[in-house]
Amino acid sequence: MHDLNPDSLKRLLPFFLLLALIPALPALAQSTAADSLVRLAEEHHRHYRFDDALDCYDEALDSLAARPDSLRSAADTLAMHAIEARMLLSRNGLAMTEFVDQPEVIARRRFSREDFFRYYPFPDSSWISKPNRADRSAATPLSPVTLVNGADVYFSAPDSTGIYRLWHSIHRPDGRYTPAEPFDAGVPEGANCIFPVLSPDGERLYFASDGLYGVGGYDLYSIRWNPRRRGWDTPVNLGFPYNSPADDFLFAQDPNRSEALFATTRDCPADSVDICVVSFNAVPVYTPMTDPEDLEALARLELPVEETVDDDPFAGRDHAELYMKRMAQVRSLRDSLSTGIKAADRLRSEYSAAPDSLRAPLQERILAAEQRQEQLREEIARLTQEVRAIEAIFLEDGLVLNPDKVAAPKEVREPYTWVCSALGEDLLFTRRERQIITLSDPVMYVTTLPQDSLILRRKSIDFTEDELASPLLDTLIRKMLSTVTAPSQEGVGIAAPQVGINRRLVLVQRLDKEGEPFEAYANIRIDTLTGPIVHGAEGCLSVPGMRGMVARHSEVTISYVNPTTLESCTETVKGFTAVIFQHETDHLEGILYIDRTQIVAEDDDWAEKREQYDYSRPQWW
Repeated sequence: MHDLNPDSLKRLLPFFLLLALIPALPALAQSTAADSLVRLAEEHHRHYRFDDALDCYDEALDSLAARPDSLRSAADTLAMHAIEARMLLSRNGLAMTEFVDQPEVIARRRFSREDFFRYYPFPDSSWISKPNRADRSAATPLSPVTLVNGADVYFSAPDSTGIYRLWHSIHRPDGRYTPAEPFDAGVPEGANCIFPVLSPDGERLYFASDGLYGVGGYDLYSIRWNPRRRGWDTPVNLGFPYNSPADDFLFAQDPNRSEALFATTRDCPADSVDICVVSFNAVPVYTPMTDPEDLEALARLELPVEETVDDDPFAGRDHAELYMKRMAQVRSLRDSLSTGIKAADRLRSEYSAAPDSLRAPLQERILAAEQRQEQLREEIARLTQEVRAIEAIFLEDGLVLNPDKVAAPKEVREPYTWVCSALGEDLLFTRRERQIITLSDPVMYVTTLPQDSLILRRKSIDFTEDELASPLLDTLIRKMLSTVTAPSQEGVGIAAPQVGINRRLVLVQRLDKEGEPFEAYANIRIDTLTGPIVHGAEGCLSVPGMRGMVARHSEVTISYVNPTTLESCTETVKGFTAVIFQHETDHLEGILYIDRTQIVAEDDDWAEKREQYDYSRPQWW
């Protein structure tokens, strides 16, 4: 035997490693073959060759299953499960080829992912910042926004597990929105759902999901309202060509045209989406389309070749057909105008009977209805003018047209116009609260008795989690601080109702801390009142020129949210600062200090009034 020195061993090491790997080589080869087959299957799937994709997936599974149990790893098992999941998508695609719609493509344009939704044909202010915090996690491919449909708000937001669910909130007569409730009609747990949109008649809800029956990515679905059982039916996939192996989302009907829009990422760069405008049929005619090339061509949603139009505005069109179309549009718009006028009259009746506190939102709805009526009148006038121009052509040609005897025309579509709508105000705070916060001077108007008693006597509500994180709250705190420290006020505390906002927020001067700073306390409550009761003189910015003797506890325990850190806190406060907290939190319950004493006097008479007080009791001053 030859002696092997270290150098010889180094030279032979690759040979020994190769010998060790020989038993694993078949497994490695199988793994490589399976990966190649999966990639090929995915390519087939992207091109609608679902049969070929399933064949490749089957071969990949067979390749992994042929591996000896001793060489099969947990990763192999996971890979097999992943392949089976992909096979399900291809099977879905194969089944969906039996039910294919073929809408006319009206328009298609590419937009940024950040604001593409603003080019949908909705009125200004339809889109708002989501009432939940903006979350750009990988769970959803798009900017989180909310569409307001009349009095209802539908939106998607992550739940406690991070899954995007559908939510619903209702605009109340007092201007606030009800707490959002999950809207899960038939959607299984674990499925992300985004961009819910109601149909104009309110009978269907469209949304996109990545966890229902589909072909991959986000697919589009509709849920139909069932009036007999007063509930929503099971979600239905919209099928091809609305859905594709890419992401498809935000399906909406154009409320003014027989068209629908949806967004897609097919053939788009990562920062863009395409909006496709197609003809809309409430009851689509589905037909089989099993040829992958035909399916892929349909899914490209290519625009038809544009016809050349000369200077004649009616060139290339049959005048009779165009005349009938315009007449039908005028009739439809007149019907809409009549319906709108009746709805506005009902709102005016509600406004007349409503108390002052509920009139503001009704007035806004009346104004919106009147604006819509004016738009309809302008459109009717424009179309009527065009009808008269066509009638003039008929007269020149000696043609007498009876609209009732002309066959229904083939629809002549106008070129699609893209308009960017203005974003609406978010749902954080009511409109009135936003106006007070944003439009007021740095020193805010202070509510006083008796003219502001409706505000001062109302109980205040908490801020929502998102309102706590809103810059509007920072602005409110800053302005409240400027108000309470103004030379005209010089108070030691202030509560939000004192500036016209019934929210649980107080600013208190911490006389018990170094520097005696003012600090803000949101969603504050007094948990316990302890310590000896002490009597002292109190005044109030909202009851100017008056003072009174009030009995207060000398120690309190408070719970609140720190507006800066958003942390929930608990604290025990003693001495005169505890009295300030009691005074300010009373405001949040609609209570004033004059409700807690029978000894009240104007400032000029206070010295004399104090003489009547029993000074054997402890005093703050």
